Order: sequence, then structure tokens, then C-alpha cells
Amino acid sequence: MKEIFGLFGPGLVLLITVIGVVIGIGFSGATFLGIVKHCKNEHKPIPWIMFPFVGSPIVGLFYSNILMLHMREIVITIENESMLFNLTIISGLIIGLSMAIMGKLGAIACNELSKNIKHLNLHLIKIGVVNSIAVFAMVFAMINMP
Repeated sequence: MKEIFGLFGPGLVLLITVIGVVIGIGFSGATFLGIVKHCKNEHKPIPWIMFPFVGSPIVGLFYSNILMLHMREIVITIENESMLFNLTIISGLIIGLSMAIMGKLGAIACNELSKNIKHLNLHLIKIGVVNSIAVFAMVFAMINMP
């Protein structure tokens, strides 16, 4: 079992996170493209302040990659594979879901920032809170690994 988990387990956290990242970028990217099309039709300048909100879910790949590299070193010396496997699935789901939610918040931010830029700081705070959930999931998973 250790050989199978050694090959499959660390990549599983990256796979689950990538699904959440793709969903999040799909939410925010579709909204951004709709706003760009609307601005082009009305001959308005495109508000490029929205661009960081579109790409914000991609940071989940860095978190899951750090976790995957840490797990790859630990899986060689582990006796309890089931605990590490469960920790892998749970941490990957938390990071992936937070990136999907971050993409939805990025879509909301793009929609509101296309009208006015008054509340940019509030949207950055919302993205930061969801991002901190992913960071905590990564750190707590690294701490609780056997």
C-alpha cells in the first residue's frame, strides 16, 4: 500500500485543488470576458483593475504544490497510510473549494468594479479571507502529518 500511496497520494492533493482552481477561474473569467465584451460594444475603456480578481484562484496551485512536495518526503517513512490519505483528501478539498469560492467572489468583484471602483478594498479583504482559509488548510495539514 505504501508504494501505491507514495505514487498516487501526493498528486491527489494537487488534482483535487486543480479542479477547484479551474472552477474558480471559470467563474471569474466568464464574468471578466462578459464585461470586456460589454465595454467594447459601448466603446468604453476596459477597467483592468479587475484582472487580479480573475487570476486570484491560481494561488491554490502553489499551496497544493508545497503540500505535495512535503508529503512526498514523508510518505517514505510513514506507517499509517490511511491517516495520510484522509489528510490528503480533506486538505485538497478545503483548498480546492476555497479557490472555487475565491473565483466566485472574484466574479462578484469584477461585476461591481465594472460599475465603480469605490469599494475595491472590501473586495480585496473578501479575497484575502478566503485565501487565508486555504493557507490554514495547507499549514494544518503539514503540521498534522505523522
